[in-house]
Amino acid sequence: AGDCIGKLQLAHVGSKEGVVAVDHMFEGNPIPVNYNMMPKCIYSQPEIASIGLNIEQAKAEGMKVKSFKVPFKAIGKAVIDSHDANEGYSEMVIDQSTEEIVGINMIGPHVTELINEASLLQFMNGSALELGLTTHAHPSISEVLMELG
Repeated sequence: AGDCIGKLQLAHVGSKEGVVAVDHMFEGNPIPVNYNMMPKCIYSQPEIASIGLNIEQAKAEGMKVKSFKVPFKAIGKAVIDSHDANEGYSEMVIDQSTEEIVGINMIGPHVTELINEASLLQFMNGSALELGLTTHAHPSISEVLMELG
């Protein structure tokens, strides 16, 4: 497990791989790691986070996809809290034939925290509609995810 197997070299991925390895040793039927659904974060200014595929990656895999973007400047709390709000956005990539979420990509304030909600949504096989119908506190930066749905 971890960096020696050539997959994503991120601490949380290595932790998950370790859990799967132990489950395999003692239970024999672990839930495999889905590397495509691992959150990825860049702790820069502004922050960058993603899960799944971006639109270019999805198209390169031959998928017919559409995307929806919400700028952080449309989210009141982001404008109040951050200088990055005017530049940042969240984007959801959706498979046109199945309406399944293919990926969520974000650049802006606190997105390395917001990606965890997207990770849970993906793990639970949630839909864009379900995300949009989920009540988010107002004002909050996480409203950007609700607006994507």
